[in-house]
Amino acid sequence: MKPDFGDMRFAWYNSSCEEWYELPYWIENLVNYTHVDIWVKVPNIPANNQTKIRMYYGNNYAINRSNGYNVFYVFDDFEIYNSTNDLVKIWTNVS
Repeated sequence: MKPDFGDMRFAWYNSSCEEWYELPYWIENLVNYTHVDIWVKVPNIPANNQTKIRMYYGNNYAINRSNGYNVFYVFDDFEIYNSTNDLVKIWTNVS
């Protein structure tokens, strides 16, 4: 697994057509490249039934596809990056 967990992928099994579909996800709380919290958007979880989800990893050529805008209806991670990928603070802490 890549240190930034960017090679992770998630797939959902659609039992009605018997096919696997890649799921959008968002990486939150990456801690020292040792563990991470991940949100995955699952299109359907039926009541009183099962949903199959798989996690894939290990592709060193994979790029990070983490995107909160594809996972949540409304999303703001309270950070923005400029063109050189440096973190720019867009919120002010008022004490």
